[in-house]
Amino acid sequence: MKLHRRFSLLLFPTLFTEKLMLRIAIDRRDILRQAADKMEMRRYVENKVGKRYLPRLYCVTNDPQSIPFDTLPSKFVVKANHGSAFVRVVTDKKTIDLQSLVSECQGWLNIDYGQCYSEWGYLGLKRCVMVEEFVESSYKDKQGIPADFRFLVFDGQCALIFVDIGRPPSVRRNLYYPSWEPMPLTLGLFPWTEGPLEPPADLRAMIALAEDVARGIDFVRVDLYSTPCGPLVGELTMTPGAGMRRFPDKKFDRLLGKKWKLPKEF
Repeated sequence: MKLHRRFSLLLFPTLFTEKLMLRIAIDRRDILRQAADKMEMRRYVENKVGKRYLPRLYCVTNDPQSIPFDTLPSKFVVKANHGSAFVRVVTDKKTIDLQSLVSECQGWLNIDYGQCYSEWGYLGLKRCVMVEEFVESSYKDKQGIPADFRFLVFDGQCALIFVDIGRPPSVRRNLYYPSWEPMPLTLGLFPWTEGPLEPPADLRAMIALAEDVARGIDFVRVDLYSTPCGPLVGELTMTPGAGMRRFPDKKFDRLLGKKWKLPKEF
């Protein structure tokens, strides 16, 4: 809360960032934990829109040593279910140190991510490692890793789209309105791409999917991939950036804050 220098935010939140911090401080609805746990998130999405909108799941285990690398395809994605940035994208398994990857996975499992930034949704989650398909996309970086399309959705209406190209620490991020009009600012530590981006061919389908998944939730960020077979859901995020990202221009913070109608439980 001190980060945003508005000590009245718990009583009179108006900005998007204030309402996000309020959620972190007092919101204890089940949906926060469903979205935080990537396995539960998959079940939520499957129940809401169907399994075909999820990447294929190859393996789930709480013992990284048991990951069946021999039977996995050349490309895959390894992630932990219980936190953010616990992910390793493998584009050619012949070129990686599998034991090092196993050790990295074990390191993820040793962390209670909820304690890192005091996010209740992540606290004490049952931890596991997931192996999913590598999503092929024409919208990708130079290494072939698909772009992340992050849709900010309020009460089933998309308000803003982040397009992240590349993986940390080399991410570039562009911001767009649903009409694909650029939003003229940056957010977080990520610079813009070197030139404007063309909208994905399935943009309308992506927006529709994000809104369908988010319907009934006051605010959620829905992350999607653009694929030749249609959009896929990557994850849902209820507390983006753990509430620590600030808009450099308060008018956009205020604009998104107006779109967020807090639930009566607050």
